[in-house]
Amino acid sequence: MILGTVREMSPVDDTPVSPPPPEDHAQYTHLVNRRLQWDALVWQTPTLALTGEAFLFSISLGNGISHLARVIASLLAFLVSWASLHTLAMHRTNELADARLIHEYEREHQRSHVHGTHWRDYRSSLARELEQQGGRREITDRLLARMTRLRGIEVWFWTLTFILFVSAALLVIAIFRPGWL
Repeated sequence: MILGTVREMSPVDDTPVSPPPPEDHAQYTHLVNRRLQWDALVWQTPTLALTGEAFLFSISLGNGISHLARVIASLLAFLVSWASLHTLAMHRTNELADARLIHEYEREHQRSHVHGTHWRDYRSSLARELEQQGGRREITDRLLARMTRLRGIEVWFWTLTFILFVSAALLVIAIFRPGWL
């Protein structure tokens, strides 16, 4: 969907969509753009966190690293994990709030629902169709479709939570059992 055009097409069913009233168009456009910004930040957060955690874990678990450096790196890994989970939760909450406002606007103005749960349901139905396809050529599509059973936000949340627990365990080991590292 390209905002600002006279006639927009719904990505769900290719039907023409009437643009919002001129007085609402700027606010609607701003809301959609802000929601897309939050969505991008949701996926950037775990990627950046994972990069930082890898560096800190290489210090915590590396050979020839002093005891103090291991404790500090483990503590930082724990703090970065916690801060990353908090940031991920805040970005996701903000994205969901904007998605809800967009959905309410689209419902109120009788527009096609192209955001939020309607989009998710459409995407999930497509994934189920791909999963049911037969033949060797589509095996990648079928396997990818099965991966969509788990929502990306859940996968990253639990991955970061696991890293949080591992970093806490490393911190405890670095302090009380440094010989294990």
